[in-house]
Amino acid sequence: MWHLLSWAISLHTWVETTHQASVQMQTSCRKGVHLTVAVDDDDILDVDLAAAAILGQDDLNEWRRDPVECVADLLRIPEFQDSLAYAPERVYVDDTGTQRQYSQMWTANWWWDMQKKLPVNLTIAPIILSSDKTQLSRFGGDKVTWPSEKGYNLFHYCMCKLLSPLVEVGKDGVDVICADGLMRRVFLILAAYVADFPEQCLVACCKESRCPRCRVEHDRFHEDGMRPVFDPFWKYLPHTDIFTCFTPDILHQLHKGVFKDHLVEWCTQMAGVEEVDAHFRAMSGFPGLKHFENGISFVTQWTGKEHREMQHVFVGLLMDAVQPITLRIVVAIIDFIYYSQLHIHTSMTVDALQSALKIFHDNKDVFVEAVSRLIGRLQHGIT
Repeated sequence: MWHLLSWAISLHTWVETTHQASVQMQTSCRKGVHLTVAVDDDDILDVDLAAAAILGQDDLNEWRRDPVECVADLLRIPEFQDSLAYAPERVYVDDTGTQRQYSQMWTANWWWDMQKKLPVNLTIAPIILSSDKTQLSRFGGDKVTWPSEKGYNLFHYCMCKLLSPLVEVGKDGVDVICADGLMRRVFLILAAYVADFPEQCLVACCKESRCPRCRVEHDRFHEDGMRPVFDPFWKYLPHTDIFTCFTPDILHQLHKGVFKDHLVEWCTQMAGVEEVDAHFRAMSGFPGLKHFENGISFVTQWTGKEHREMQHVFVGLLMDAVQPITLRIVVAIIDFIYYSQLHIHTSMTVDALQSALKIFHDNKDVFVEAVSRLIGRLQHGIT
């Protein structure tokens, strides 16, 4: 049962993603000297760490199940027979076959591209992973499981152990009797990794102030914000590029990152704080729209809901406050944010996304020049 889990576009590219059974890992730390791995409820093993320095004097309890068996069990369930797809298809919304629809995993390009890399008549089972920092407040205050460099290495070590069964079946496949009664040779391949922005940086082995997707020159490892991780777990997974697996984090990357931290900041610098606040205060009330009656410069705590509320009115409130070309860029970015949240895309909506992105890149020098002039005036005033 391959459902589309998430897809969106960051300012660089867009990623098609899927929904499949996710494998969850739960960890907790306490004082000690060994690592205990629970394979199932009745079978507990002691595992020696390859790099003992990762743990120091800490114990880690890791509960896990074999991800291959988890997926195989799902594929065998008879009730899923009419919901499973074993091969990719192209779905069109028009009779001429020119407008594709992207909704389920099997309608997207990833599965088609991956199928070409494997022998004919083999089946792909796309895997989606998801992780987040586990709160340990119930055990020892407001703590999380990987707060330090030692924790980063520990995370990758545990994930490597957890996902080790995927290495062999990603190369050679495994025979599974599926819900329709047929036996298929199934290859389990990581298709997407769902995580918020800080977690993406953890997986990509970079600091949280850096991009988890951009390339880094090997001689600028520390300067470009990379973290020294002994053995990233994803290096062993066949047919996997972890950097294309990340699904965009709509809240942190679009609502907060692109819109609030950049677009609003740029426009406020160009128009002036007082002018922008005056436009927000002058807005007339209307059902369904939030009225920022005191402006926005006095708001200290922003939530995702407030970011979205501001997007509803931001274009109209910038009228006569910025140049027309700036307003055109603002419209393009907000269009981009709205289009990226669609659950079903077509060739037309994808083209609209690319068009909005192109408008931004073709005109982004407007912001660079405006901010440079502002910095120049500030420097002149200081001297």
